[in-house]
Amino acid sequence: MPYVAVKWYDCRGCRLCELACVRFHEGVVNPELSRIVVYDFYPGPMHVPVVCTTCSDQPCAAACPTGALAFDGKRMIVDSETCLGSTCGACVAACRNERSGAIRFAGVGADRPLVCDHCGGSPRCVSACPFGVLEYVPDLVDGRHLAESPSKIAEDIAERWKPGTVMERIRANTREV
Repeated sequence: MPYVAVKWYDCRGCRLCELACVRFHEGVVNPELSRIVVYDFYPGPMHVPVVCTTCSDQPCAAACPTGALAFDGKRMIVDSETCLGSTCGACVAACRNERSGAIRFAGVGADRPLVCDHCGGSPRCVSACPFGVLEYVPDLVDGRHLAESPSKIAEDIAERWKPGTVMERIRANTREV
């Protein structure tokens, strides 16, 4: 399945991906409405972009009681007419509990979940990233193994930073005053 691949180690937290996404989909500049979210973890800082990886088994779609969330062979789509919105939230809970938590609602009373649709095959987040952190992979790949939670990804990044822990690295780079 097509997905947006993320090189988590290279993200610098500029959030241009969020802005490009929301500008394309909503026509406004409000990162809360973005389908890609950059989470910050401290100490570090570490920046972890999270976006739907289009899992092959789609637990989000399976959880939807009305069938409003579905995979059309290329991307996840939301039928706004049949979606119950945040009054239901089954898709968001399934993604959060079984995968990365990439699907979410923008506030209480939201009428539809925010889920990446790859901007119709040309993800704006990918073209907006100045550091090459994001890459659109149109090949058929099972994204389940990529769908870790943001905190798990941050732990993995911190574990790979050597020597020592993240805190030890910060102390080593801090001058005593």
